[in-house]
Amino acid sequence: MTVLGQTPVRDEAAGVLKLELGYSQEVQLYAHQQGALEAWNKAGCRGVVVLPNGAGKTLV
Repeated sequence: MTVLGQTPVRDEAAGVLKLELGYSQEVQLYAHQQGALEAWNKAGCRGVVVLPNGAGKTLV
């Protein structure tokens, strides 16, 4: 395959393994995380969660 008829490329993305990740235990949110989640739900599940580094945005 070539891109724009000039540069040869090889797509190897199909060979990447897909991992199913999940939590092995129930997660209990801190008050600030719960507040952020409730505000996001109240906004119709739209918007951006803004919390400082290390505040647990990944879990929200």
